[in-house]
Amino acid sequence: MIKFFILIILFFIFTFPLSTTGNINETKLFKCAFLVYNDTVFTYFHNKVFINKIILIQRVICIFYNGSILLNDTVVAFNESSYFCPSLSIQNSSHPLGMFYISPNLLGKNISCNNLFFNGTTTSGLYIYYRCTQFLGAKNKLTLYFNSSGIAISGIDVQCECGINESIAYYKLWRTNIIANESLPSFPGYTLASKLTYNFSSAFQREAELHNILSGILSLGLSIIIIILVFRPKTECDSNGKRAL
Repeated sequence: MIKFFILIILFFIFTFPLSTTGNINETKLFKCAFLVYNDTVFTYFHNKVFINKIILIQRVICIFYNGSILLNDTVVAFNESSYFCPSLSIQNSSHPLGMFYISPNLLGKNISCNNLFFNGTTTSGLYIYYRCTQFLGAKNKLTLYFNSSGIAISGIDVQCECGINESIAYYKLWRTNIIANESLPSFPGYTLASKLTYNFSSAFQREAELHNILSGILSLGLSIIIIILVFRPKTECDSNGKRAL
């Protein structure tokens, strides 16, 4: 009987610390968690290159009891000192579509519900993921590089039509309070961008799969399209890379 109790005590001594350590090290989203990215968008049009600088802000507004989150996405355009009206969506907290985060315990696995596929690791240990979407004839390939905390620290979004590159966006993690003690940046003096109206109902009828449309809307690629249409580019280069006068 004494040996039985000793075995029970030893079981709790060796198993309990292991389970608590795993929970402590796991990075999870929380209310007001945010990711802020510096983006540089190169758009190719009529043998010219237009460059736009934008800030992409992804912020958790609240967390619900079932584990889902209310996500706020905001795009700030440096070239025009303006920002888009924030968009709100309810997402899965483990792998939210519209936020470049994956729960650490899912790293190395395909996130099929988001069409986000694992593509190995870099020599520095970053997890490579990609997603391909199609919207209104334009194709996007989004590649993200996640660290062990499940945060994408860099990425590239290539948009093309008929096999010709039309825009490339490079972005890099600027600030986050998920793994660091940082504050959300503010942009005093920035104004709300002018609205762009578009009849999406007719576009939906031309697309075969609704999931591809939804993924395209939430992809950074559509944000790039809107920026190009709404904002007047400030920097132009010719095909040789020289600034146009």
